[in-house]
Amino acid sequence: MRSGAPSVSWVVPVFNQAQYLAGALESMLAQTFEDFELVVVDDGSTDQSAAIVRSFKDPRIVLLENSCNQGVSRSLNRGIRAALGKYIARMDGDDLSTPDRLARQVAFMEDNPAIAVCGSHVETFGAESRLVKRPVGSAAIKCFLLAGPPFTHPSVMLRRSVLEQHRLFYDEGMGAAQDYDLWFRLLQVAPGGNVDAVLLRHRLHEEQVSKDRWREQEANAAKVRGEVLSLLGVVFDAEELERHTRLFRDLLLPDAGHLEWAAAWLENIYRRNHLARVFEERALHEFLNATLEQYAARCAASGVTLSRGTVAFRPGLLSRFLRKLLA
Repeated sequence: MRSGAPSVSWVVPVFNQAQYLAGALESMLAQTFEDFELVVVDDGSTDQSAAIVRSFKDPRIVLLENSCNQGVSRSLNRGIRAALGKYIARMDGDDLSTPDRLARQVAFMEDNPAIAVCGSHVETFGAESRLVKRPVGSAAIKCFLLAGPPFTHPSVMLRRSVLEQHRLFYDEGMGAAQDYDLWFRLLQVAPGGNVDAVLLRHRLHEEQVSKDRWREQEANAAKVRGEVLSLLGVVFDAEELERHTRLFRDLLLPDAGHLEWAAAWLENIYRRNHLARVFEERALHEFLNATLEQYAARCAASGVTLSRGTVAFRPGLLSRFLRKLLA
């Protein structure tokens, strides 16, 4: 029986994660901040996932069971609607939260009452070990939408009142990249933040992403990037959207023609934003500078000869950088 409203509601969608689930639950229950409930939504698992949840006798655990597999978005929305906490903390059934995660994120949200969502830096483990650093300032986080999701999904804490006020839920028609879509909509009505610390260990393993799901992830993410560009008033075709994606992922092949295109493309984004006022100008300037400088440096290292047309991007710092690379 649930009584009273906790400060935080963990919301954890689970589908056939019995192999890792106990560890994930233990990491959530071991938090130094203890005023929480743990809402697990079992999405029609055919393994022992639900039984593992029941084996934990902690009264803060709430198990919701879907009669059949309905997908991550529906499961998340069900968990959020059932949650009683002031804050929603996301987790997946195969990740590990640091013991101080809730304490750090609750303190951050309390100190920054305008913030609607905060994440953190992440360490991956399993198939690959690396540090994933996220942008920290609110303006930089919003600018990052041009590239992709500015938060690692299972690291976030959300302010429930903002979700309810603006009727913001996960798009149940999206089987992948639903987080990127939500951040795009959420950051139009309230700022976000990232705690400048690693608060999540994110497990990578082969079972996570099938080829079909990867294709859906890429297609949905491209759709969101297109919505960000459209919000600015940028006109583009499919080829330009693909180049945009590759540029911001640092996957665009080193080539003088590509570099000249990139400089003109980013200048157009900057100019469009000057009219649309979607992003804070200084933050956008820094973000676009960093993106093009990284690509230009890679081009120079590959022996690409730059023309003077490449330095046409108006914000001065970038032009000065590129002039150093001129043949």
